[in-house]
Amino acid sequence: MRCTQLNLPALCARRLPKPRPDISAPDLFDPLRSLTMTRRGLLGWAVSAAVAIPLGFAADPPPFQLVAGNKRVVFRTGGSDRWVIDTRSFAGSPQLSTTQHKDAIRIELKDARYPGTRIPADFICDLTRRAEGWQMHLQLEWGGFESRTPFASWLEGDVPARSRFVMNSHVCDLGSSAGVLVAGQAHAEFFPDWRLYLSGHEVAKLFGVGGGAASDSLAVSLLAPGKASILTHPPERRTLLAMQRRELAWPLRPDPGQQQSWELIASDGSFDLIHIETGESSSGEPCRALLAESRGEGPSFWFVPGKHLGGDNNPAQRVGLRNARYTMTFDGGHGESSFVADYAAEPACLDADGFSSGSAGSAGAERFELTMLRGEVKQLRCTPPLQIKPRVA
Repeated sequence: MRCTQLNLPALCARRLPKPRPDISAPDLFDPLRSLTMTRRGLLGWAVSAAVAIPLGFAADPPPFQLVAGNKRVVFRTGGSDRWVIDTRSFAGSPQLSTTQHKDAIRIELKDARYPGTRIPADFICDLTRRAEGWQMHLQLEWGGFESRTPFASWLEGDVPARSRFVMNSHVCDLGSSAGVLVAGQAHAEFFPDWRLYLSGHEVAKLFGVGGGAASDSLAVSLLAPGKASILTHPPERRTLLAMQRRELAWPLRPDPGQQQSWELIASDGSFDLIHIETGESSSGEPCRALLAESRGEGPSFWFVPGKHLGGDNNPAQRVGLRNARYTMTFDGGHGESSFVADYAAEPACLDADGFSSGSAGSAGAERFELTMLRGEVKQLRCTPPLQIKPRVA
């Protein structure tokens, strides 16, 4: 079954994959902060096929509990999983090991990748108990990331692990001639739910697609099984890459070719976000799709139906389109693509044969839809709500 078929109902309904909500991390935090679990919580929790490792002395319980197995390691606080290292979430041949001493723990993950990418997920995490509490020394293989952070505060999401980041490599292939490149220096933040944020001048670049796109930020996150997808049959192991446009220029837009009687016009800032959903099937087959979104309230595209709606002596009329979503798959090159948008709230006037009609979006209006397969238009649907009245001489 082909996994790279677009999920058009989800695209129309905006049921789209997204990174998990941002964690508000204060710049300053209290290193002496103590987050503790109750004895009832520690005694009442068990996980099958794993071993709960008691840490420290009974009179001085740690602010977390560690449950370690051969393929899965879990850190918990307050009765909730905070950091889960599960080899089944990654591509490659992941190997997970745990070493525990009286006041020290080492967790190491090797030969693991974010699914569908070239991004290594390998890390070494050293935890040491000191007078001010448990401290984390985290080293990620990717980008030379290295951070020292109060572990309890990091587990609770109060502060990310921060580091400088240096990289120059492809991170994701999109077909045979397109992909995503990360280059240069950046600031990086890593969270317990496996989100990794990079920020730096044009640190991420999309190439080989619609003129390309550069971004000062890149978010990398794991997508859990069952979460929203732009693919009809997504693999269980998936990664989401997210780029923001902000003030940069993105020439990315649909290209229906030059032989159409109609035209699709884009603004300078037609899209605001690019998401790349990528993963691998159980057999290792890559499944990759790109989603570009417009987030502004006003129109970012205009559909020009043709001269027959305006007359030869009048300029062509436009139908404004907002909340645009443009997605494409990559299956040995450019595969299926779809452009979906809502009609603009501002009415547009279309004149023809002595009548004038006004179009404007509404809550119950159908959406503009354009579907293409390998660059050829397969379906065009433009059905804005119209109010038709005779033209006044």
